[in-house]
Amino acid sequence: MTLIRTSYFISFFLMLVFNCVPEAPHDNALDPYHSSAAESGIELVGEVIQKVEPHSPISDCLVLLLPEQRFDTTGTDGRFRFMNILPGLHHVIVNKSGFDTDTFQIIPDTVQRNPVHFPINGRPVIKKTKVYSQYIDQWWPDPVVFINFETIVEDSDGMSDIEDVQIEIPAFNLIRSLTNTARPDSFSLQLSDTDFPDNNIFSAIGKKIYFIVTDKSNSQTFSDPNYLIRIIDTSPETIEPSALQTVGPRPILQWRSYLAVYPFTYEVSVFFVTAGIPVLIHYQNEIDLTVHQYQYPDSLVAGTYFWTVAIRDELENLSRSKEASFLVQ
Repeated sequence: MTLIRTSYFISFFLMLVFNCVPEAPHDNALDPYHSSAAESGIELVGEVIQKVEPHSPISDCLVLLLPEQRFDTTGTDGRFRFMNILPGLHHVIVNKSGFDTDTFQIIPDTVQRNPVHFPINGRPVIKKTKVYSQYIDQWWPDPVVFINFETIVEDSDGMSDIEDVQIEIPAFNLIRSLTNTARPDSFSLQLSDTDFPDNNIFSAIGKKIYFIVTDKSNSQTFSDPNYLIRIIDTSPETIEPSALQTVGPRPILQWRSYLAVYPFTYEVSVFFVTAGIPVLIHYQNEIDLTVHQYQYPDSLVAGTYFWTVAIRDELENLSRSKEASFLVQ
């Protein structure tokens, strides 16, 4: 058997051009398309399978045989068949949405077994992307700003086939890899000002950002351009309780009204400080922008606490207040 795989990654539909050219007469007996050649009796039975184990058959693949310019479609068993084909070198082109288009070279008259396997690679898919900023105010040392990149991807060959997930910002010639989260299909990355030219994270606003997924066959998928629209660089302000004020077990947390020209909601976080380490014990989001206080819903045990209020716009950009501490006795 002679079977040589070459990955051209060309559009399958270019091959359809061949069918648009009128055929010349085939009166010459030496012409490979002469009727005597068409009755050669050579048969090619193929099976299109996934490249990775367990090499499952792939149905509904469009298969083109050259130079005959003949087509077939794989069945549920992944198989196709061409009868009475010419001797010598042939090209088999396999195309299916979600897979790389591959071209295989084969000499059918040397095939010793049926079916011949044609493995194709499932292309990685970017299901969701998100780019947003976080401005975290704090008493010390200074406010910090981050840009977060998140994506959800999939691959018909399984998540183990994903080799790398990256973001690219061409304006800065910046490429960074994302890391896997607790979900196998989820990846994230956080960049700070030191990752950008002149330590200016604000320069990323409005720049094109691409997500790139690469699998182990080096097949890549690029997202549409993403954009960071804004960084909210002024924080909301807490009122009370603060400065280790003593309160009851169900304190009312109050903050100043925040003014913005874009829609937003408030978020409240409450932390219990144990052995000097803050532990998040309560979080409430999607508080309407007309509301400026929030009562803790349960009873707090005696101890030291702090809380923060944040705003989040419709694009998920966030700005968080400084910490406000209080005591419960």
